[in-house]
Amino acid sequence: MVDWFQERDSHTLAVTYRRTNASAAVAGSDLQATRIHLVELDGLAVGDVGTQPGWTSGPLNGSAAGHDIPVRLAQTLAGNVAYIGPRTIPEGSRECSHTAPDRSPTVR
Repeated sequence: MVDWFQERDSHTLAVTYRRTNASAAVAGSDLQATRIHLVELDGLAVGDVGTQPGWTSGPLNGSAAGHDIPVRLAQTLAGNVAYIGPRTIPEGSRECSHTAPDRSPTVR
């Protein structure tokens, strides 16, 4: 797997996650990678929730080995994303104003 990554300077990694439960709140541990796509390498691993993804194309076709490497990479990259902004809309009343255009009839 490491040899794959060393062949190129950059890679496109797409990982699809599915929930492992139906609870209202979702934590990172509630998600499982069900599709791992290494685009430039034509490597694709797929699996259902509760199963280990297996490679259906690429150099490891027919194997389940090494799927954890791109999954860990995706988790690390996702953890580096920062959201800057309010986490909630402030509660309480707010003053809003609107100036309507003058629609009074014109008298001539």
